[in-house]
Amino acid sequence: MGECFGFQQNKIISRINRGVSMSSRFGYNGKQTIKYLLFVFLFLTVHSDLSGEEAFIVCYVDRYPYHYMENGIIRGVAGEAADYAFRKSGFSYRWQETPAKRMMAMLKDNAEKVVMVGWFKNSEREKIGRFSIPVYRDKHHMIISKTSNEIINSKKSFSSLLADNRLTLIIKDGYSYGKHLDELIKKDRTNTQKVTVDMVKMVQMINSGRGDYMFSTQEEGEYLIKSSGVHRKNVVLKTFPDSPPGEFRYLFFSKKVTDSEIRIINRYIREFNNKGKQQLNSAPH
Repeated sequence: MGECFGFQQNKIISRINRGVSMSSRFGYNGKQTIKYLLFVFLFLTVHSDLSGEEAFIVCYVDRYPYHYMENGIIRGVAGEAADYAFRKSGFSYRWQETPAKRMMAMLKDNAEKVVMVGWFKNSEREKIGRFSIPVYRDKHHMIISKTSNEIINSKKSFSSLLADNRLTLIIKDGYSYGKHLDELIKKDRTNTQKVTVDMVKMVQMINSGRGDYMFSTQEEGEYLIKSSGVHRKNVVLKTFPDSPPGEFRYLFFSKKVTDSEIRIINRYIREFNNKGKQQLNSAPH
């Protein structure tokens, strides 16, 4: 589990730093200063715990380049937007690395203020939780396939690829590829293999011939291939003129999170985006 300090802990650290300055002003020696700071830390920690403020549990899976922990700091195109919004909001929060199925169970249970970072929005999810404004928009959808797959090499369009049921599409069970792709898969695909392994292992399956292609994004594709250990010449990352546009990614909240709290988070997501750190063309609101 990876965690980083939330706003409440940052306030405690700031007050302790002020305590160092005050102890020097009053002429405390080294041992006295340590005792003083320990007292201040314990007092502020207990005071924070008794304040009645429920911390948000901000859940993520380690997934480059979207959200991942690096030296105790959350990184990634979606992770950094979320962290900025929570830091600026003043809400107490903590990051928690959690498997996707577990975080979904936590959100449905609605016992805590759960936030899931970088999730797609669809009608089923809107029934069980709430969404922020977008924190990121993917680039175009791509596929990963074996370089030697002549059927795929002959394809000139994404639609013809998806309609060809001679080819086996590997998809992750219980995973959403965004509203547009989910609908296309449901409508056009009969030869689909659902798997429970991670996406790196799916690349290995493609390389060993246990499937013909899988979906990826431009941002993630090269990283998945590199992480799989498959020789780069063996697989290809390919797009088509009619490939679906990238989907928007959101913060997905349990219903225990109030509309007013989400409005505050949205304000700072928007501020982060307006700083030019993200380019969200035609973002829905």
